[in-house]
Amino acid sequence: MRRAQKLGISFDGTVTGEHGIGLINRDALVWELGDDTIATMRQIKMALDPLCLLNPGKMFKLWQGQE
Repeated sequence: MRRAQKLGISFDGTVTGEHGIGLINRDALVWELGDDTIATMRQIKMALDPLCLLNPGKMFKLWQGQE
């Protein structure tokens, strides 16, 4: 599947879907958006949800080593 994801991104596609990214595809979001964008998204998440109560780890990993 990773090959198909990279191919889709190379054609200006996306790894996310209409109903969210899903745990299987969340790591591929870094390929699409880049590390800096994901870091910014983490900062916003932590500012709005510091206790990580709202869907923790569903869109991107909040910390290194998170499954």
